[in-house]
Amino acid sequence: NKSLKNLSESINDAADAKDVDGRETALKAIERRKSSLNLAILSATAARLLHGQTGQKRIETNFTYATSDKDESLIGKGAFASVYKMRNAGDKLIYAVKLTMIKGATQKGITVEKLREEAVRLHSLNHSNIVRYYAAFTFKDDFDYFAIVMEHLTGGSLLDRLEKTTGALTSDEAPDTAKWARQVASALAHMHAQRMQHRDLKPDNVLFNGAGDAKVIDLGLAIVLKKKSRVSSRGGANAVGALLYQSP
Repeated sequence: NKSLKNLSESINDAADAKDVDGRETALKAIERRKSSLNLAILSATAARLLHGQTGQKRIETNFTYATSDKDESLIGKGAFASVYKMRNAGDKLIYAVKLTMIKGATQKGITVEKLREEAVRLHSLNHSNIVRYYAAFTFKDDFDYFAIVMEHLTGGSLLDRLEKTTGALTSDEAPDTAKWARQVASALAHMHAQRMQHRDLKPDNVLFNGAGDAKVIDLGLAIVLKKKSRVSSRGGANAVGALLYQSP
């Protein structure tokens, strides 16, 4: 594998460096090689997602809406996709399934490969405060949809809790506030350790499970960064997401 070979060469260069400058150059090369290798792994995972060849819990890709009325099963709707409560035919459990209409997305310049990348990002993240991914497949209804199956979180959103609070959501009024902050920060730290930026973090995208633990959702705008110089909040690739919650 070329990526592994390049990484090995950079490690050897660092070990053989004669001075500090040489070692620094080699260490920077190692970081670049690691990022390239990570991207290669994610790309390989993408090719396997729709064939169920991943290490995640295997579930059947036969789903129906949780209620006979499709609209009653709707959890939320965004610019490009809708999330529904759906029942799996195999284990009979309820999951949250994000459905993106393939034709509509394609007309907006979003390819199936781009849709698949979100599932790949979720698959690569294993953290207790990031929504759990289960499967991705093509779902046929009135149109063809790209479906991403995730755990169903029943505790509402951080936005719901903010709107129900009359004053500031301080630790005095909501003792769990500090816990939620730590949980969200831990989820982001896990993403950043893999050079991944969420780019759309806001109260709507923090949900709670039945135990009251916070979980970050919606990685549709997330990216994996190749270079440290791109980890910036000054526009460019980061000028996305909800305007009110963008970095200054």
